[in-house]
Amino acid sequence: MKRYNDDIEDGIAHLHVFYQSLNSAAANCQDTTKSHIKMINDSLKEVNAETIIANLAEKKNHVELAMVNMKMNAGIHEYHDYGMNLADIYLTLTSE
Repeated sequence: MKRYNDDIEDGIAHLHVFYQSLNSAAANCQDTTKSHIKMINDSLKEVNAETIIANLAEKKNHVELAMVNMKMNAGIHEYHDYGMNLADIYLTLTSE
């Protein structure tokens, strides 16, 4: 179980860094894109291992459903919905 928890914590930490880096990646994008990224950055919280694991235990079914949706979205090349499900998992596991 420890390995599984470490993988989840590491994945969420990588997502946190990725979401933080979107500002520089979208510097030359449209204002709509910049406003979406601002909304994402406003939602970022400090990554806390205890919170992540507690949320995973409490909301396991929700996270599993989002992961199934991501797999389906990837299969049909619906990347907008894929990203929305990934963000949903991040927000679910980091919420306090």
